[in-house]
Amino acid sequence: MLPIIWPFISRDSLPVATDAELHIFRLAELERLIRGGELYPRLAPNFYFGYGYPIFNYYSPFVYYFGVFIAFLPRIGPVEATKAVFVLGLLFGGWGTFGFVRDRWGTAAGIAAAALFGSAPYIQFIDPHARGVLAESFSLGLLPICFFLLGRLITHQQRRYFVGAAFAIAAFVLSHNLMAMMGSGLLLAWLVWQWLFDEQIQASGRWSIPAIAPFLSFGLGISLSMFFWLPVALERNLVNLNTLVGEDGSHFAWTSHFLSIGDFFAFSNRIDWGAAQSAFRFNLGPIQAILLIALLGMVGYTAVQKQDQDKERLFWLLAGLGLLFFTLPVSDFLWRTVPVLPFIQFPWRFLGPAAIALAIGGGSLLKDWRLAGGIALLSLFLALPLTQVAPWGDFGPTDLAAVAFQEQKGRWLGTTSTADFIPATVETEPKPIDTMLEALGRNQTPDRVNRPSLPSTADVTQEVVSPLHFRYDVSNPDEFALRLFLYDFPGWRVQVNGETVEHDIGLPEGFIVVPLPAGDHTVDVWFGLTPARTAGWVLSAISLVAILGLAFVFVQNGRGHSGVERRAINPIPPKAFAALGLAVLLMMLIPGSWLRYESAAGVVEPAEFQLNVSLDRQIELLAYDIDKQQARPGDWVELTLYWQAEVEPSIDFQVFVHLIDANGQLVAQSDKLNPGDFPTRRWQTDKYVTDSHLIKLPDNLPAGTYSLSAGMWVMSEGWRLPVLAADGTVSGDVILIDEINVVEN
Repeated sequence: MLPIIWPFISRDSLPVATDAELHIFRLAELERLIRGGELYPRLAPNFYFGYGYPIFNYYSPFVYYFGVFIAFLPRIGPVEATKAVFVLGLLFGGWGTFGFVRDRWGTAAGIAAAALFGSAPYIQFIDPHARGVLAESFSLGLLPICFFLLGRLITHQQRRYFVGAAFAIAAFVLSHNLMAMMGSGLLLAWLVWQWLFDEQIQASGRWSIPAIAPFLSFGLGISLSMFFWLPVALERNLVNLNTLVGEDGSHFAWTSHFLSIGDFFAFSNRIDWGAAQSAFRFNLGPIQAILLIALLGMVGYTAVQKQDQDKERLFWLLAGLGLLFFTLPVSDFLWRTVPVLPFIQFPWRFLGPAAIALAIGGGSLLKDWRLAGGIALLSLFLALPLTQVAPWGDFGPTDLAAVAFQEQKGRWLGTTSTADFIPATVETEPKPIDTMLEALGRNQTPDRVNRPSLPSTADVTQEVVSPLHFRYDVSNPDEFALRLFLYDFPGWRVQVNGETVEHDIGLPEGFIVVPLPAGDHTVDVWFGLTPARTAGWVLSAISLVAILGLAFVFVQNGRGHSGVERRAINPIPPKAFAALGLAVLLMMLIPGSWLRYESAAGVVEPAEFQLNVSLDRQIELLAYDIDKQQARPGDWVELTLYWQAEVEPSIDFQVFVHLIDANGQLVAQSDKLNPGDFPTRRWQTDKYVTDSHLIKLPDNLPAGTYSLSAGMWVMSEGWRLPVLAADGTVSGDVILIDEINVVEN
């Protein structure tokens, strides 16, 4: 795993242009809250311009608590802690895959499986580097550990594996909401398969304690996480979740993210250090794809020869094929009929669990040391280009001022970019309040009293008791409404002079409003539990007691293996260990410049067509790629544009791509709020931005030649950036890119 984690451990800090940035700020906020006495906050009070944001009530918390535990170590901050979680997740995944496969097919197979896991492009690069999704990446590292511990529980029937598996499963389902659904389904399917076909379970009886212990451990692990999942289920309508599912053609629509079988076998792109985010392929990895074919051939051969089938190997083949099926357009009918699938958003997300399934299934074929070592080295060698991630600078501060600054720049609010998890009572998103931003800029808790709304005779003093508890000393001769710049959300409580009172909601912003009678009052506003959250904690506590209690029951029923001999586990031969280690070190000495691009200014080396057209000397379209110049009605045309800022843009521009017929009529288009899914105000002048578009040709489109053009505009004001000719004069407001010849079906 050393080459896989090398980009993280060989340099300081972390990049700011991926989702890793968001996770760092969440971890930093959680650390502030815990240090302030809020041990399990479900709300981030300093997010969303200081209005408060219930992100921790809905987004899996384990990675952040794990990261905060690391951040509490001396000289460790949120950035270093986030990096440590990335690294440990990759190492956990390699270790779990190795242990699980070693127990079943031997040590050589385990080594190969660990290499196949780590070198899978989705595991190695796409999740941790290209996307920077800390929670998903870490959860994919925990999933193999869950399989390993459940497998040990089946073969060893020991207390430590029962307890360990339950806690590992709880940690996994608390690490990433979407992977929790996908991975727990895979775990349950594997348990049912073992219950049906495992020799040890058959020998002990399918309804014996050894047979049902894994199901109990799995169920109690899920139940242990109910302090989080029960409120998510029961309080899901209290926030906006509609933006998590996009309409056809939008970024979050699954229809825009299907893969092809050719993607499975594709080699990974070399990384371009001249790009803000280098183009990459959602591929399975060529070695992993070839082993899938080999696995299919082995299972088919044994079936034809009527030999005893390795049932475990058969499961991982079926699991790998089933998971990959969801990444292909042929699965569209399931995405439209299964209610939960659209929330997964991207079909290529199934590449993560598929990579685990195929690392295990592929490893099962590699019992010979020479074959296993060769495959391990080849898979790592092909992964070397993805170790050449672009260098990054210092991340910068993670304090309240940094959060407020980034929110004002407009890339995200509350560490999400699509208004998800905003309380449902917010009808109109309010603009930031200058006095609150000034306080956050000084790293101080903002004064959330709406002072302009106070009567001239009222006097209000704020006291911060804790990050989620505010006390106000109020004096006014008449009754009035104390208005706070604080999003109302179930859990906020108000007491006036020690007595609980009902508060109102100020619409359309959804802020808390406290009606007060005349006189002097002490008003306490704090965030607490709801019935759903209390019930979740009770269920989790019961599950914890059950896990520990049942573990003793299983130990009392014996540690035996029901007459079935345990699989022998051989150590790694010293020669094999030395050879693998030496080969890995030699790989890391290969000059990195051989493995990457580094485009010069104004050039996009990976692109096929250079353009270099300036839009008002603010943004330049450097180049483009197009997957087809001849198409049929109903086809999808994939166009990739490469933009670069000539100066730092002061506003966020939108991009359009138009397909125009010979009469100048628009027949198809692709529009994006942010070109390259990256707001232009965040663009750097020394990096180009890759902007991918899918244009759907109408099914009834007549044959002919059509023009493909693009440009940028400001949607809120309706004007476009002018296009400059080579001599600097304005030539229009669209860039003619290419032509598409449409032929009849």
